[in-house]
Amino acid sequence: MMRHRHLHRRWWCWQRWQQFRPSPCSLIQKKIFSSSTWEGNDGEHRQEQQQRTRHAMSQEGDVVVMSEERSSFEMARKKRDHHVLRKLRALLKKAEFSRLVGMRYGIDIACVQKADHATFLLTRGNALPLVALDRLLQKEEDDSSSKSSSSSSSSSSSSTTDHLERAAMELVVEEYGCFVTEAMVDNDEDNDDKTPEVLPPLAKDLRMGELKNLTNPQNWYPLARSLAPRKIIVHVGPTNSGKTYNALQALTNAKSGAYLGPLRLLAWEIYDKLNSKGIPCNLVTGQELDYVEGAQHVSCTVEMIQTERRMEVAVIDEMQMIGDKNRGSAWTSAFLGVAADEVHVCGDATMVPMVEELSELCGDHVEIKWYSRKTSLSISPPVVKLKDLKKGDCLIAFSRKRILAYKQLIEEQTDLKACAVYGSLPPETRRAQAELFNSTSSNTDVIVASDAIGMGLNLNIGRVIFASVRKFDGKQDRYLLATEALQIGGRAGRFGTEFEHGYVTTIKKDELKELSRLWKQPLPTIHKAGLQPPLECLYEVLNARPDQNLADILHFFSTSSVLSQRFFLTGLDHLRTNAMAIQDIPLQISDRLTFVVCPARVKNPFVRTMYRKYAQGCVDNIAPVDITLPDYFQFPRTEPQLEKFETLHSVLDIYLWLANRIGQEVFVDFEYAKAKRVEVAELLADALTLLGTQDGASRRRNNSPSGGGRRRNKNVAHHHHQQHHHQTTEYHDKKAKKRNKPPPRKRPRR
Repeated sequence: MMRHRHLHRRWWCWQRWQQFRPSPCSLIQKKIFSSSTWEGNDGEHRQEQQQRTRHAMSQEGDVVVMSEERSSFEMARKKRDHHVLRKLRALLKKAEFSRLVGMRYGIDIACVQKADHATFLLTRGNALPLVALDRLLQKEEDDSSSKSSSSSSSSSSSSTTDHLERAAMELVVEEYGCFVTEAMVDNDEDNDDKTPEVLPPLAKDLRMGELKNLTNPQNWYPLARSLAPRKIIVHVGPTNSGKTYNALQALTNAKSGAYLGPLRLLAWEIYDKLNSKGIPCNLVTGQELDYVEGAQHVSCTVEMIQTERRMEVAVIDEMQMIGDKNRGSAWTSAFLGVAADEVHVCGDATMVPMVEELSELCGDHVEIKWYSRKTSLSISPPVVKLKDLKKGDCLIAFSRKRILAYKQLIEEQTDLKACAVYGSLPPETRRAQAELFNSTSSNTDVIVASDAIGMGLNLNIGRVIFASVRKFDGKQDRYLLATEALQIGGRAGRFGTEFEHGYVTTIKKDELKELSRLWKQPLPTIHKAGLQPPLECLYEVLNARPDQNLADILHFFSTSSVLSQRFFLTGLDHLRTNAMAIQDIPLQISDRLTFVVCPARVKNPFVRTMYRKYAQGCVDNIAPVDITLPDYFQFPRTEPQLEKFETLHSVLDIYLWLANRIGQEVFVDFEYAKAKRVEVAELLADALTLLGTQDGASRRRNNSPSGGGRRRNKNVAHHHHQQHHHQTTEYHDKKAKKRNKPPPRKRPRR
């Protein structure tokens, strides 16, 4: 019984093998394509075996077999096709072919490189002209072999090889482009069903290698490089030396040109001067765009320069700011990118080596002109009492609180009238206060100011008095730098006024020695220029890596950028703070970059709230200004009220800045915001004028900026004593109630 089962199983297996056995043709094809060589005795032996097999198959009648001549032709054709397709796979992997397909069909090179070459050859290989490709690739092999044998004709053979390779690419590019396009369409349709692509970290992404390389920023401006060599004229000198005046003379005589200043105040001043002389000039700042018909000149802030516009003369003022930690990149971009035949650079001696180095980098010709101060300047004895102040004096303090307190004390203790200027004031208010001080009819004798007078204001100052030679720079309390002391003190003694000789001094006697040391200290030269990645670079990274937010990308650039020794990164911390404030708002890439570079101080809670509102309004395609003035808009008298008005003005500036870039069709309250900004600036000017003159008799010396503890009012001291005694008694009562004990008895005084 067991033997019959075994025989039956063997018979069943043989039947199944006869039913599903492989075809002899398939065995032959497998042998054909598995063989790598077709010459020699092994090849002839294989051919004889294949002919015998085909003869046996024809006798059995299992399959229809072609003649021997036709079968050999088919095998040779398949061999050739296999050989050509194998070479085509190497051709498709070349970067030149991917670039050709991308340019021809407008496809991203990354998408071309991601395409599956094996799928293309399997599905589209029969549609390719394999005969022509075989001839071209065979010629390319022959040329490469001849090149290796003879080294004399290497250049001609390499050019022939490149020509044949490009011809082969042209035969394949059309079919491959259609294949990639169809694959992209299928990928978009199935995108929801597929799992998202896992991208590598930014530090390991090969595409970031070229973008983080910032070693040659001069190549970012092709129009300026096409004008090389430009003529660079450097005007070097201290304040009141006439260097800017001579540079502006060249701008006035030119047919077209631009003035690039550090402040809106300076841009306004040059705009008014040129138009008053009959030279049409446009005004371009972050908040103002005032175009004059037929104007070929423009007065703008340094960040607003248009590097795509060619001009005859350009003037870059305060060039020593190129080493500033916050705004230095703006001067670097302006110098490298301004497309002018003649560039005039104004500044002190610290920027000369940096300008020479950048000029050599750009291939420009440099000419240096040195200037000396037109009026004398010396250090005078200290002013210990405010009663010793006189007309034309400028008292320097470094905070809003101290400036306002000194203004009140001067008007209380002396017969002089004072005005105030500090950095957080709007430019319109600063200019109004400067006009009050310079005017002979306003009866304003003294100005109390911060280091904001160092740039942008022409003041008739006879003596600069430092209330302190220390300042808080936002991080620490430190002594003034030599450049800061010279910039501020140099405002004393203006040429062409009644103060032909300028004096600099302090209030405290012990600080006069420190001021004298700063005055004699040599100025340090600038060895590095500020640099910032261009917006085009950030846009490309955001477009290529949608999985990364802008704050992380800015952090990547700040930590991984490759720089040369002459540059350092600036301003990325401010950009990153702005980016984090609107990180959760779904803005478009271009709008997000616009918001990030906006000069908004988002650390202020009110500014941050309005900044986010405007970003959300940009998403909703309508962004109202959403600001109303406080009830006390008559004239704010206290420092918190002044600060609130200054914050309101800064928010209105942000609104106008964004409207000029994104469009007034989104920021619909442009005209309203413009009118309210003027109103707020006027109210601040009135408040500063009235501050210190109202209820002057009721003010006491306990409001002194230095404390004034020795001359406190007795009533005030008694009030503080009673308040402290009441708080102490209330504290003991609460403790006693908790412990269920009676309150302590008051001990009689001995």
